[in-house]
Amino acid sequence: MIKRLITTTTLLALLLVSVTAQADIVLNLSSPDLFGTPGTTVSWDFSLANNTAYDLYVNSVYADGTLYGVPLIDGSGGASALGTFWDAYFSVGGLVVPANSTTLSILGALPLATFEISNSAPAGGPAVTGAIKLDYMLIDPATATQDSIGDTVGSGTLIAQYNGADALASVTVTSAVVPEPSTYALLCISLGVVGFARRKMVKGE
Repeated sequence: MIKRLITTTTLLALLLVSVTAQADIVLNLSSPDLFGTPGTTVSWDFSLANNTAYDLYVNSVYADGTLYGVPLIDGSGGASALGTFWDAYFSVGGLVVPANSTTLSILGALPLATFEISNSAPAGGPAVTGAIKLDYMLIDPATATQDSIGDTVGSGTLIAQYNGADALASVTVTSAVVPEPSTYALLCISLGVVGFARRKMVKGE
C-alpha cells in the first residue's frame, strides 16, 4: 500500500512538473512562412525560452499535418512532392537550453529546421504546410555528474508559435526571377554610357 502510494505520488509530481513547464517553455518562429526557388534550402529561425529551474534537452523537431493534400513531413519519414523537412539539430547531437534562459537563432546560426526544395518542385502551386513540433525533456542540473546528465523530471511536446498562437508553417515554391528584356536593354545602355565616358576621359588626359 505504501509502495503504491509512493509510486502514485511520484507520477503526480512528474505530471505537475510537465504541466507547469508547458507554460514556462515557449517556442516561437521568427516567421512561419518561407519562400524559395527549386533546388534551394529555406529555414525557420526561432527563439526557445526555458523559464524553468531545469535544463531543457531537445529530443527532436518534426513537422505534422497536411493541407491541400501536400504533407510537410520530416526527412526520416519521406519527402513531399515539393521537398524534404529536416530537423536541423539532429545532425549535431541535439540542443540544450539551460535553466532560466533563452536560445535564439540568429543570422548564420543553426536554425530550428530546414526544408530542401526539390529541383523538380513546380513553382506557383499550393504551399506545403504543417505544424512544427518539438519534443523535449527536463533535467535536474543539481543531479548531474561526470557520467550522467542528471535526473529526468519531466518531458513534453511544444508546438511552434507565432504572434501568440500555434503557427501553421509553410513553404511556397517561387519561380526564379528572370530579368525582362527591357532590363537587359537598360543594362546595355548603361554599360555603353560608362564605356563612352571612360574613353572620353582617357582622350582628355
